[in-house]
Amino acid sequence: MKILNIYKNHHYDDRKPQIFTEAETAILDTTAFTIEDYLLGNIKSQTREKLFFVPETYANAVEVDLMDYLLNYLGLGFWDSKLQNAIDRHYNEDGISYRKYMEKKSRQNLKRQAYMQNMLSRVCNNNYIEVFIADCQAFKIKFPNKKDWYTISYIPKHNGKRRKLTIPIQELMELQHKALRILNIDLKIKSHNSAHAYITKRSNVTNAMMHKYSNHIVAYDLKDFFPNTNRTFLRTSLYSTQVFSIIDIVPQELILDISQNTTNANNHQWATVGYKAILLLDAFIDNLLDIALYEDGLPQGSPLSPTLSNIGMRIIDHTIVKTICSNKKLSKTKLIYTRYADDLCFSSLRPIKLDKITAEVEKILHNNNQKYKLNPEKTKYLKPSYKCYVTGVKINEKHELTFGHEKTALLKQSLFKLFLAKKNGQDIKEQAQQILGVHSYAQSIEPNHMKLILDKYCKKFNIVPKTVYKYFLK
Repeated sequence: MKILNIYKNHHYDDRKPQIFTEAETAILDTTAFTIEDYLLGNIKSQTREKLFFVPETYANAVEVDLMDYLLNYLGLGFWDSKLQNAIDRHYNEDGISYRKYMEKKSRQNLKRQAYMQNMLSRVCNNNYIEVFIADCQAFKIKFPNKKDWYTISYIPKHNGKRRKLTIPIQELMELQHKALRILNIDLKIKSHNSAHAYITKRSNVTNAMMHKYSNHIVAYDLKDFFPNTNRTFLRTSLYSTQVFSIIDIVPQELILDISQNTTNANNHQWATVGYKAILLLDAFIDNLLDIALYEDGLPQGSPLSPTLSNIGMRIIDHTIVKTICSNKKLSKTKLIYTRYADDLCFSSLRPIKLDKITAEVEKILHNNNQKYKLNPEKTKYLKPSYKCYVTGVKINEKHELTFGHEKTALLKQSLFKLFLAKKNGQDIKEQAQQILGVHSYAQSIEPNHMKLILDKYCKKFNIVPKTVYKYFLK
């Protein structure tokens, strides 16, 4: 639509002010361009200045409020629906009108402001944070040597090697549980939606379930995940969460004024509250990282390490979803991404370009934490088959989650021996806990099949299925 047509329709209307001279009308007659061209800056500045009398502030700006400019600066007393539609298309590519877009943005700002005010009062009135900071200071005075905070032990791994566990002493364990309560309940810091480890109602089964309908799966493993999650990386990740972003809402000049008691309380009542929240959150982060880290890494064996690892990976998870999952250079269809602790999984209906996606993942890891490296020995390109395991769960050729044929056969043997030993009067309480635990896990993968197996043995040994756990563990 040409802007010439809009203006000429109203130029000879006696009810409107005549704003164009003969020379300017000649320019209108010989110049034709679209509103989009004007807004996007495709018209030369001289032409725009002659045609619209545009001052420098408008001539150099792309996102001007053209509606106010036409009505107020030019004195046009009309408005055209076609012109409105053109501006709407420029301001919002999603097809939402400019006014609706601004109304939506205003509502979002109000919600954010209300959230920040609520968070400020919650932080300032929260005794748990102040008590936690005081307890941490007392603990560090009592145990000045950090080597006394943990005990070291080793457990065997499935590959024959040993896993090092760094277990906190009782006093430190209590402090870490207090920190968990503040993070999860008081501050309500959540993991990224792609994370499936250490989260209520999520597990390695829910992680595998996200990829069950895909035809191509790529699995990565982070090398030494917990030890390489260091203080700098965690601090950056904590400050990036919405809770700790309230630190940025108080200007530095006001913080200086408050610290020197020169702030006008009538004008900046909220600033004092914000300043107190900043002091508390800064002190909380410092003490949290002091009691959570050992040798500049998260210790395996601490109850705080899993939660902090998820918080730390928030930035990486978000970056991967934004930059990789919709990148058609890596796969022709959209990629599905999940993370279970240090296991990163990508899947798609179409083939995935392994070399390119590996390079992208390594780039993102390096930009956020230089210590994070992929373990090339554990990088796998999988397709649903008898050998396709995603975080320990098998995906067969029919795109179904299964416990695995061999594992199911071993579980059947163990259940039969368990029922037989109980019938003969043997004390098998510990063994029963282990076998029934495996059956419960298998039932989370294949609920119907595992229920049929247990019902079969209950019927054979005359036991009511609902009372089987009481029967073995009483």
